[in-house]
Amino acid sequence: MANDDGHIVVDAFSNAIVNRRAPPLAPFYRYEWSSAGLPRRPQTAFFVPSAGAMYWQGPGFNGTGSDGWFDLGQLAPPIGGVSEHVAPFPAPVVRVTVAGKAAKDPASYMRLSWIGTPARHAVQPMSRWLPIRIHTSVASPWQTTMYIARKENVILRVSIDAGVRNATVYAIPFRIANAVRMRSSLR
Repeated sequence: MANDDGHIVVDAFSNAIVNRRAPPLAPFYRYEWSSAGLPRRPQTAFFVPSAGAMYWQGPGFNGTGSDGWFDLGQLAPPIGGVSEHVAPFPAPVVRVTVAGKAAKDPASYMRLSWIGTPARHAVQPMSRWLPIRIHTSVASPWQTTMYIARKENVILRVSIDAGVRNATVYAIPFRIANAVRMRSSLR
């Protein structure tokens, strides 16, 4: 998947990647690149070799992609080969706050990135939501902010799709919603 001068041929990605949920915390690489044909700011992606997964941040390779996790399948080995002589960042340490206060068992909050089913729910004023901030020890793809409704069993996740900020509401189990509001473990 690399050309003669060792550069990854990015056109191959568009047909080979599949959306996936976030993998568990693990060592990872951060890639940055720029191209004359893409927006002027550098593009960023995070590769998790143990999961064969990559997180694209922002417009992606073609300038119109979206934030998200992708399963690289057969493309994982060539991408990993680009970094074979560089040590990955270690799995990040996680700290979680709900409405500004520390949550117990922060690693258990990683599941909020993928649980729930899309819900028909009017996005209410932000005063009706509590922020859930997942902080990591180094910049990583697991670092994010989402929101939980103060009184309902729904969370709000924000993503970037083709340069547009999207907010999607997901219904989550009552037990999980209550635990988040109480800053308890989600296990």
